[in-house]
Amino acid sequence: MPRLGGKYTNPSKKNRIAEKSMCKQIYKMLEKKRKREVEDWLINVENNITEFETLEQEIHCSRFYSRQKLAERVERMTKEVMELVEQSDFPKGLFLEVDESIGQLMLTPPHNGQAFLQNFNGIWASLMDDNILSIGIYGMGGVGKTTVTMHAHDKLLTEPKFSAHVYWITVSQEYSIHKLQSDIAQALKLDFSCGSDEKKRAAQLFQTFQKMGSYVLILDDVWKQIDAEKIGIPPRRDGCKLVITSRLKEVCDRMDCQRIIKVNTLSKKEAWELFLKKLGRVELHPEVKEICKTMVKRCGGLPLALVTLAGSMRG
Repeated sequence: MPRLGGKYTNPSKKNRIAEKSMCKQIYKMLEKKRKREVEDWLINVENNITEFETLEQEIHCSRFYSRQKLAERVERMTKEVMELVEQSDFPKGLFLEVDESIGQLMLTPPHNGQAFLQNFNGIWASLMDDNILSIGIYGMGGVGKTTVTMHAHDKLLTEPKFSAHVYWITVSQEYSIHKLQSDIAQALKLDFSCGSDEKKRAAQLFQTFQKMGSYVLILDDVWKQIDAEKIGIPPRRDGCKLVITSRLKEVCDRMDCQRIIKVNTLSKKEAWELFLKKLGRVELHPEVKEICKTMVKRCGGLPLALVTLAGSMRG
């Protein structure tokens, strides 16, 4: 946790990376996941660290930083840190026991940009709406459809209503009925007793889904319409949701998604901030900075393109 105003010291980036890596290994070995309140606390800590690092960068880059504004900002951040310290006691424990039938966390990196939150909140609101049973998420390649949906997947695992039955299936362009049936069966831990007959496999999948109370089936990277009946996915019913991600809105329309959500690209400001973050530094020669801004603009607000660009420049 960052320390401010002389009382605190900012942890090194290397130590934090090592700490996160170790924590992930421990969670995997224990087959446990953190409680929602613990996740929320950690997100607040991460946001505080990010703001502190941003403040350091601003002070370093600006020759004329208002002392009054600096004092007010540090005072506010110090208060937030102290509140986090007070909230760090979890008498009921840090972890939930994870049943074998529950999906595994994707361990996605934290995101808190405006575009990401807007996209995520729209998806989450639809998932929590009992009247919406099918959701289509579309957008350009590299815009972050899979990433934002992975975050929704992980949060669903903390929802008592769905936690035991949240399934993630990557469809991809090489889609076939037989392969998709096999992938879904593997996620359900279902052994096909009917061999390779696609109609019998569909019937077995259908019966398995029907026995569940509530579930969420996420089909990622769908390139063309999928015949749910041929696969063995039951028709819409209360408590059961189908979510698809696709580059094409047409696919969402053809699959009769009740709610269709477009994943928006980053604003110019967010695109530049993401580029600098992934580049690992903010001090650039004025001429280099102008070149970088031109290249960032050409990325069109696509996170994947920006991350790739920063990585190539970082070497």
